Amino acid sequence: MVGKLARLGGLVALAAWLPARPVSACSVCGCGDPLVAAGDSSPKSGTFRFAFDYAYLSASAESDDNPAQTESLVQMTFMPVVVFSPTNNLNLVLQVPLPVEELDALGRRPSE
Repeated sequence: MVGKLARLGGLVALAAWLPARPVSACSVCGCGDPLVAAGDSSPKSGTFRFAFDYAYLSASAESDDNPAQTESLVQMTFMPVVVFSPTNNLNLVLQVPLPVEELDALGRRPSE
């Protein structure tokens, strides 16, 4: 048991010593700041700001249920944003995502 722990500790130490690569967000999750409209301008007491954001995603993959089919997804998300600043130091944000999705399963051509 002690030998296994020592080997595991050695592997962890080796992994920690290796240089790490920078990582980036994938295209599927769409990592972005959902509150960017709140930070676009400095808050001024008693003001409203309005913004509109839009995200588009498309992906396709072989079907798990039927390998002869390709499933594709198209998702469009519309995001209206309202920002109210009751004081010079506070923003209240209302964002309502409105997704529209289209999922298709298409048969592949015999030549594929």
